[in-house]
Amino acid sequence: MIAIDTELVYLTKYYELNTRRANQKAYASIDSYTDDYATKKTSGTNSTTDTNNINTGDADLDAILKALKLYVPENRFSVLLKMKREDLLAMLILLDKDQLAMGIKYFSKDKIVNYISSLPKEDILKIISKLFSKEELLSMIPINDLNKFLDNANIEPGELMNLLKSLPQNVLAQTYEAVTGESSGKMTYDNFIDKFKQTDPKQIMEGFKSLPYRELLNVINKLTDNNPKLMKQFSVNTLCTPLLDSAKSKIVEGMKVLNPEQLMKLVGQLPDKLLANVETLIDPNKLSEILLKTNKDLLISLIA
Repeated sequence: MIAIDTELVYLTKYYELNTRRANQKAYASIDSYTDDYATKKTSGTNSTTDTNNINTGDADLDAILKALKLYVPENRFSVLLKMKREDLLAMLILLDKDQLAMGIKYFSKDKIVNYISSLPKEDILKIISKLFSKEELLSMIPINDLNKFLDNANIEPGELMNLLKSLPQNVLAQTYEAVTGESSGKMTYDNFIDKFKQTDPKQIMEGFKSLPYRELLNVINKLTDNNPKLMKQFSVNTLCTPLLDSAKSKIVEGMKVLNPEQLMKLVGQLPDKLLANVETLIDPNKLSEILLKTNKDLLISLIA
């Protein structure tokens, strides 16, 4: 139970918390918070609120902070539990990425991976790239998926020739023999390149499948180095599978590369009690101002 002292009673009478005060100064930054939330609900646009600029200089805000003892996390939690879910969701914009990540840790790893798999591939790749080097990622992809990549990769002829010219002669020889079914004999490096210039690119890609595993990884690594967009050729399931073998804390850390709105979308799925618990991380001064601006009825009930 929150201990309420007489300071807040005085505050209620003096500032008439059930009406909008004439002094607008304390509302200035929270106006941007609430207006942004209203805009976000109606238009779906992203928040641009700079929550670090919230003005907490007014004496009445300090009085609320002291009267409700909001500097104590347990008291902030008690107040937040009394707030409506829509208000809790609106306040997520006041949390930074590290704080949002704390909320994400309440979910199971399977839930987190499922959420990641729902994101655009560009964002999935951002997370994966944060957690693994490309060589590590490719090494965790099953051989069948690597072969599917070779089947589906949209590679320009010039890109393929540049790749072939970067490969050792023994790899060229193995690829040539797989494509033609002929022995490479005493063919030179230049001979291989000339022959491949006359070969259907799809046959060459098929020939790569016969390479030893390590050489196959090297070929795909070079292809994606030269054209990073080719990583999108892998399926969402293939890209996300390595996450299942990673620690949840590591995955959550990687998710910080996402924009705040994407993190808020997941945290916003928490039940009210856990959502309130996460939001105890909100600056007590900001919480005081929000209570004064948007939850004056709650303030009155706390001192009733």
